[in-house]
Amino acid sequence: MTKTRRNPDLSATAERHALEEALEALRESESRFRAVIDSANEGILVYDAALIVTAGNAAAERIIGLPLAEMIGKAGFTSLLPCVREDGSPLAPEDRPTRITVRSGKPLTGQVLGIVREDKSITWLEANTGFLRRPGESGFYGIVSTISDITSRRQAEQALRDSEGRFRTTFQLAASGICEVVDGRFVRVNRSLCEILGYTERELLGKGVKELSHPDDRDVTDAERARIRAGEIASARFEKRYLRKDGAVIWCEIAIALVRDVFGMPLYEVAIFDDITERK
Repeated sequence: MTKTRRNPDLSATAERHALEEALEALRESESRFRAVIDSANEGILVYDAALIVTAGNAAAERIIGLPLAEMIGKAGFTSLLPCVREDGSPLAPEDRPTRITVRSGKPLTGQVLGIVREDKSITWLEANTGFLRRPGESGFYGIVSTISDITSRRQAEQALRDSEGRFRTTFQLAASGICEVVDGRFVRVNRSLCEILGYTERELLGKGVKELSHPDDRDVTDAERARIRAGEIASARFEKRYLRKDGAVIWCEIAIALVRDVFGMPLYEVAIFDDITERK
């Protein structure tokens, strides 16, 4: 019987074609992966085991403000730009996100740091890191870090803190008595209200408003407060009698409104008291 001989040239050609197809598929896969990475809003930097930048995306360039070519081969942007910790103190080399990750042996989430620009403004960033490991290996061959620009969020948080600080100062220094009420009980009171009613702040907090009302006036505000909660009116004004801690009867002019959350759900009532006893 005659044996069919395999043509080595044909076999080599087929293998070469298969290899070329595999390489082309790999290039297409890498191209798609690069397109996804570059379209991400978060900055992405890849470090090798020596914590040297080997790759990154367009968002990292935009957020950090350095060309990727200047960062590759370096120990990250924190070694190239002046950076500070969340409290504003200089960021030491050992506080760099990648070094913390290696030192702790754990991924890092939500580390806040700032880049100090030439005009002394600060770009605030939030960094997350994770290890790169090959299947079946316990060691790591690199670290990937994602960074987000949180400057606007930090500015909004600071503006809110400033606003709350101004409110607290105004609340305490106001000549009128002011309180916040939840379920009919005082949850916040200012100094003037304590003086009007003759109680300390500690004595008033948690006490029912109606407990201090004159017996004949305890239900005076109920109907209008119900209309406020129903959304029929925004606020209401009353004249009503209260009993001071020393038993004296005092007249107060009261303005009441309801504070709601962003979804329109009631949070607390706010009331402003003015002592009109002398006028009455």
